[in-house]
Parts: sequence; C-alpha cells; structure tokens
Amino acid sequence: MKPLLLFFLKLSVTICLIWFAIDKMGHGTGAFKGKAILQSMLGAEFFWVILFTLCCIVANFLQTLQWQKLLKAQSISYSYFYCLRLFWVGLFFNNFMPGNVGGDLKKIYDVNKVSKNLTGGLAATLSDRLVGLFTINLICILAGFLLYQSEPSLRGYLLPTLGIFLGLLFLFYLLYSTRLANAVYRCLLSFRLKLIANKFMNLHQSFLAFKNPRLWVKVLSLSIFIQVLRITGFCFLSVALGLHFSFLYFFYFIPMIGIVSALPISIGGFGPREYLAQTLFGSVGMSAVDAVAMQELAWVIPMILSLFGILEFLGRKNKKSNG
Repeated sequence: MKPLLLFFLKLSVTICLIWFAIDKMGHGTGAFKGKAILQSMLGAEFFWVILFTLCCIVANFLQTLQWQKLLKAQSISYSYFYCLRLFWVGLFFNNFMPGNVGGDLKKIYDVNKVSKNLTGGLAATLSDRLVGLFTINLICILAGFLLYQSEPSLRGYLLPTLGIFLGLLFLFYLLYSTRLANAVYRCLLSFRLKLIANKFMNLHQSFLAFKNPRLWVKVLSLSIFIQVLRITGFCFLSVALGLHFSFLYFFYFIPMIGIVSALPISIGGFGPREYLAQTLFGSVGMSAVDAVAMQELAWVIPMILSLFGILEFLGRKNKKSNG
C-alpha cells in the first residue's frame, strides 16, 4: 500500500510541475505548445547534437573508470570492460526508475551477486554518486560567484546551492569520522536499533577504505572533468537550437536542474527538470519553449544511448536460460 501511495504522490508532483511548465509557455493549447517544442527539437543542428552525444558517451566511459577505482579500493577488482557493462545496464535502469537511483541499486545488486560484498559495492556506488553531487555543486558555486557582480538578480540561487554543498560536507564527515560514527552508533543503540546500528558501522568501515589522498585526487579530478564535459554538452545543445547565451549560465543552472531532477520526488525527473529549466533560463531571456526543448533533447539522447544497457541485460539473461 505504501509504495503505491508513494508512486501516486510522485506522479502528482510530476503532473503538477509539467502543467505549470506548459502553462508558462504563453498562449495556445497544450497540443500547440507541445508541437512547438517538438519542432524546436527537430530543427536542432545535427553537428552540435552529435557533439552533445559524444560528450555523453565520453562522460559515461570516464564515470565507469571512476566507479572502477572506487570498487578497487573496496578490494572488488573487476576489469574495466565488465564495469562498463554493469554501468550501462545501470544507465538503462536510471531512465525507467523514479529519481534516477534505479541504476545505482542495480549496480549494487550486480556487484554483490558476484563479489558477495554488499557493503563494499554500496560504499563504492554511493561514493560515486556523492562525489558527482559534490563536484557539480562546486562548479555551480564557482560559476555563481563569477556571475555575482554582473548578474545581481541571480544571487538568490546561490543560497540553496551553498546549503546543499554544506550538507554534502557534513555527510562526508559523518561517513568518514570515526568519532561521529561512534556517536551515531550509540544513539541508534539507545533506541534499540541494534541491526541498523551494526549495518551503519559496517558501512562506515567500508568508507574508511577510501581514506587515501592519492585516490581522492584521481577521483575528484575525474569527477570534475566528467561534470564539465556534461555541462559543455548542454552548451552544444543550445547552439544546436540556435541559442547564444554565456556558457556561465549553463555552468550555474544545469547543476541545479540536475540535482533537483535526481531527487526521488517525481517520475524519472520529469516535471522538476522542465519547470526549473524554464524558470532559471527564463530569468536570462531564454524562451520557455527553447528551455524545455533543450532539456527534452538532453533526455532523449542519453535514453537512446542507454538502450545498449538493455541489450546487455537481456543478453545476460539469455545466457543463463541457455546455460
């Protein structure tokens, strides 16, 4: 009953935000507005769309390498090609599960199935996600400070971004601080939650395996490059649609949209993504139709790329049934 209620709650959020996004597009019926978005997408210049696609592919390859390094720190040694296969299956699940976390759960499941190391797979995959959020927030804050003087109207967006950034720092501290972890452990025990307390401490011990400065230099460098590549892809998409805006807007707005869309509050990120794109890019003069068209292109292309993941997933199931 509870999962069904949660699904309908997310569906309501999705529908409401999509309705608000469509309503902000000005005059005309919903069908007319939808047609305008589709026409804008179909009119995108092919060369720049290809560059966006290449950015997505290279970013996925590099993120696989990042995840592999984190797994190796947990004594889970997989070949890069095997990690790539698991990662691409995860991409497929991300496109069809609420909140973009389905792929993470699938990767943790696949890692545990082979290595029998659930906490190690969880720690590596969770760290992969948290490092991405950390670096994309960092990029957003830096872009925001660069725009601080020239765009006073955009200053307000820095506050929630700084709040998320500080929250992530606290989460890292919670996961890596033995003193704080012991305090949480004792607190859980006082509420007679021994099972949860023990699992938390097991996870904490797994995170301690990442306390290697050289590892973090490599992982953070990779993560920053991955996020810059993904955001640069949006700059290419804007040019494909005939739009010409400062690249700093993309490095400021795209991280915000990505973070909110990743929250498990809607179906696959729909609604928050379109509404935020209109609100943020609309504040610097981009039309609502163009803002939504850019976001839908940025969703459709990675979704098509993720179909390679279902081929791997189905191929693996066929091998099992034949074996």
